[in-house]
Amino acid sequence: MDYQALKLDGVPTANVNLPECSRPDHTDSTLDTSLITEALFQLKPEHRMVIVRAYYRGESIAELADALDVPRAR
Repeated sequence: MDYQALKLDGVPTANVNLPECSRPDHTDSTLDTSLITEALFQLKPEHRMVIVRAYYRGESIAELADALDVPRAR
């Protein structure tokens, strides 16, 4: 990006040293959380439950299979 050609509120930035990157913040993780939440709620409840239990609660595949009374994966 040509920062020298930018103008901020009508003020030329030709003599201003702009950073290559912004300060670290939580914007990316906030957006990721929003996208993941939206994706989870597009799933059927039974599919969403498996992901939440495995990823967020840390249940193993064996624990999930036993709890859901389905065969364990091989």
